[in-house]
Amino acid sequence: MPGAISCAARSTVSNIEAERHRLQEDHARIIDGSCGTGRLLEPILWYARMGRDLERLRQFIQYERPANSIRWYHGQVLPLPLQTDEYTWALVQPTKHKDLDKVHAGRLERKRCILTNDHLASLWFLIDEAVLARPIGGRDVMRAQLAHLREMADRRDVILRVVPFEAGEYQGMDGPIQIISQESRDVAYSGAQGAAA
Repeated sequence: MPGAISCAARSTVSNIEAERHRLQEDHARIIDGSCGTGRLLEPILWYARMGRDLERLRQFIQYERPANSIRWYHGQVLPLPLQTDEYTWALVQPTKHKDLDKVHAGRLERKRCILTNDHLASLWFLIDEAVLARPIGGRDVMRAQLAHLREMADRRDVILRVVPFEAGEYQGMDGPIQIISQESRDVAYSGAQGAAA
């Protein structure tokens, strides 16, 4: 019956129930329509994914310690290892965390661990030009951040590239991507539109 309502095969429904597959938005929309619930399931699905994605991010961060190289793309803010402490604080402030100081300290510790990792041969960053134009934390914070960015770009282990405005639309604009290379494999995390992968 659930498969008939959502237009999905019985095996698909079984895999969703066993958490081997994720319920997709189009199936949620169909189920909402069939059950007359309006758009109840879609927002529930989104919030459920957010909680699961935060746990996946926590697990992913564990891969940073033994990494040989880390590659980041971000279209909205500078990746953490490039941030000054003040820039990081400006990003933490609008969040809904109860203890902002604790969140800030956690991010600074993660940054310190990455930048002092003896295993890392290279840090590769691709950022959108919009990141440089957005005055996170105000003019003074951003001025100091740009000076720090220049210092980071001069490091031998850092490669920094900027996607110019003239590039127009491109794949990856919908969220950050991080790829960690270890001796035997690569591990990727995509924060695209609230969905870790």
